[in-house]
Order: sequence, then structure tokens, then C-alpha cells
Amino acid sequence: MVNFNHTDIMRKMNGTPKSSVAIVVTYKRELLLKECLLALESQSLNQIIVVNNGGVSDSLTCWTVESFSTENKTPITLINTDENLGGAGGFALGMQAAMEQRFDYLWLMDDDCVPDQGSLAALLKSAHSGHKDSLGRPHGFFASQVFWSDETLHNMNIPELTKKWYSATHLENTALEIKRCSFVSVLIPSSVIRKVGLPIKEFFIWGDDVEFTLRISDNYGYGQYCLDSSVHHMTTSNEKVNFRDISEASSWKYRYAITNSHATLWGRGEYLKTFLSFMRTFLDISFGRSSIQVKKFVLRGLVRIPRQAQVVARYNRKLKA
Repeated sequence: MVNFNHTDIMRKMNGTPKSSVAIVVTYKRELLLKECLLALESQSLNQIIVVNNGGVSDSLTCWTVESFSTENKTPITLINTDENLGGAGGFALGMQAAMEQRFDYLWLMDDDCVPDQGSLAALLKSAHSGHKDSLGRPHGFFASQVFWSDETLHNMNIPELTKKWYSATHLENTALEIKRCSFVSVLIPSSVIRKVGLPIKEFFIWGDDVEFTLRISDNYGYGQYCLDSSVHHMTTSNEKVNFRDISEASSWKYRYAITNSHATLWGRGEYLKTFLSFMRTFLDISFGRSSIQVKKFVLRGLVRIPRQAQVVARYNRKLKA
């Protein structure tokens, strides 16, 4: 990976310093959070915001953040939510706080994301290349390559390429054009958030990142998959969403997944895709290896699709008005 110096890039931004903040959403994973924060310390950030989901002032997460703040130079803000808002609510809250402080760039990641040296600087390099997307618009977000612990690409964090994902301009910028990505290391300019709003907190978990980056692609500009920026996603296994093999422990996440994925399609007016995706998902669950109880539990998420689709549609109508 090519390393870029954050300070040098800052000096080239039309002579005006630009500020960047990392937003980390965590939930009772203090050891992973500490590793994430230590990696962020080398990124020359202006600030770190940690959203402690379901956290209270005497939690281990608070102790971890306080210890980091004492031993390191990067300013850090801790937001305890008292109740668990999920990834969607946590990111929405952290992004709102960052926007109120008028940061220029918001770098989103989970607590089990460990950025490599120079990751932020590489994202900023792409953000300030001045290149346009394939429709002649400014790029709306900038995603890192996400690897698992064995250095293979993480299956849950591979972005969706656009039809014109490759061009000489993209090659020059060491980036590919993408339509959507996960929140595991994505840089978003504050100007984009002012335009499209915040993630939908009602999604709670799984699919909020897809909906949000698709909303940016539809209403601002496609993203860039920055090949010079890399992070590691320290999950227990390198798996992608698989409705054919749902465990009892992960069934609650899949219940949100079946709701949010179809609500995103329906709310964007993609009715044929919604139907085809539903049929494929239903067959995957029906013929999968999960128990009958797990299958029934996950499929009950279908009843919430219309309500969530209305939320997605409301955001899109407002942006197109």
C-alpha cells in the first residue's frame, strides 16, 4: 500500500486547512475498541467521536476511552446513549454531533475496524483529486479496501461497482467507481450530509449503510473505492450475509436484514427488484439449514417492510422535490 502524508495533503487543499473526524460506534467490545483507537491515533485526525451504544458513565468502554485520552494526543469525545440505538442510530447520532461541530470530513467505522497506516490520507487524496463521477458529478463518498485477518478481502464489505466503474481517470486516482458500500471505513464530506441527511436510525442494524450510500449515489454523486486505503475488519469469521445458513445467535440480525434490504428497494421505487429479491430470499431461507423456529423468526421481519419502505421513500421524495 502507498502511504500518504496527511499534513502534506492538508496543505494542498486550496491553501485552506480541512478538518476530519472519525466516528466509531461501539457496543461492549472494549478490547476491539482499544485496538481501533490506537490505529486511529496514527491518522492525524482532528478529533475522534465514540458513540457508546447502551453505555453508561461507569462502563468499561468509558474507562477505555478515558485511558486512551490520557495516553494519546488526538482529542476524543464520548457519547453515551443509555439505550442501544444499533449501528444506524449510533452513526446518525455521531454524525449529527460532528456536523454541529462543523467538521469537513466524517470517517465512519465500527469498533472492530483497524485502519492501516495512511488510510485516512489516501481517502483524502481521492476526495481532493477534483475528478468527477461517470455522470459528471462530484464523488459523494470514499471507501477503503476492507481485509480480514488473513489479508483476504472481507466478504461483507465488498462494494457494488457502477456500470462504468473503470476509466483512465479512476486508474490515475487509484480508485474504482462504486454505487454503495458498508460503513466499515468510509469518508463522507460534510457537504454531502448537508444535502442528503443522516442514516435512517429506524434501520437499527444491517442495511443502513447500503441505503445511505445509495441515497448519496442517487442524489449527489457515486463513490470511490480507494485502493490505496486499507483497513482490517476483525470479525470472528470472513462471511457474508447468507440466508441459507442462519444460526439462532445471528437470527435477530437477519430479521433486520430481511426488512431493511427490501425496504430500501421498495422505498426507492424498485418494485420488480423488490419482488425478485424477496423470492430469492424466501427460497434461501426455506431450503436453508436453519431450524424451523429460526426461519419463522426471521421471516416475521417481512411485516415491517412497508413501514420502513415509507421512511426510505420519504427521504427520497424530499431530496427530489
